Amino acid sequence: MMMDADRVSVSIAGKSLLSQVSLQLRAGELLAIAGPNGAGKSTLVHVMAGIQGPSSGAVTLEGVDLRDWRSIDLARKRTVLLQSSELRFGFSALEVVLLGRTPHRGGGRSHDDYEIAAAALEIVDATHFADRDFRSLSGGEKQRVQLARCLAQIWDVDLHRPRYLLLDEPTSALDLKHQEHILTAASSYASRGAAVLAILHDLNLAARFADRIAVMCNGCIEEIGPPDAVLRPDLIRSVFGVDVKVIDHPHQRAKRHLISLGTTV
Repeated sequence: MMMDADRVSVSIAGKSLLSQVSLQLRAGELLAIAGPNGAGKSTLVHVMAGIQGPSSGAVTLEGVDLRDWRSIDLARKRTVLLQSSELRFGFSALEVVLLGRTPHRGGGRSHDDYEIAAAALEIVDATHFADRDFRSLSGGEKQRVQLARCLAQIWDVDLHRPRYLLLDEPTSALDLKHQEHILTAASSYASRGAAVLAILHDLNLAARFADRIAVMCNGCIEEIGPPDAVLRPDLIRSVFGVDVKVIDHPHQRAKRHLISLGTTV
């Protein structure tokens, strides 16, 4: 089971944002998307989430064009965490998470919905501010609550039923502790059969947690594959304009660690 972007292009006001991008997101993996600002990463996530329609090409979910899915069925199977989500109403953090249960039978009001919302808050280490007004939370706290909402939206007791979690810079507002916490949770979620896509700017985090990394530049995918095959000094110099040294992770031999040597001239 997978989500498949097939030769997707997006142009807005005459500007090309994506050009012939093909990408498969598979159940049971965490796929990281990396690249400089303006590379097209968020646009790709928006297209794969169904928020932005492609100018050409198509996105299919389990063999069916995204546009042919019933909205409620798609909402139960696929969810997206955007870079920022603001609320003007005084909802508590728990109530925000319960919004994720709207497509389900209880509609966010059943006992099961409350149990799922509480479990999702625990996963993201946000139980202690469940009753706080969402608007009073810090940027990082809001991000964790919104991730809990996403988890609640596609929560399924059947771990063998594929689910798709799309994350647009999920660690951007988080401190070091919660960056690791959230990506550990996302990796664990993938290992239980979900398909997880995450835009990550920190290549060391991508190297540590991703099963595959897709490096984007100028609306195209430059290379995609396992971290040890993709994170090469020559590719990073070409795409990011930075010289790095790539070494084995000191505690995880199968992983890689990058040390910046400075910007190229």
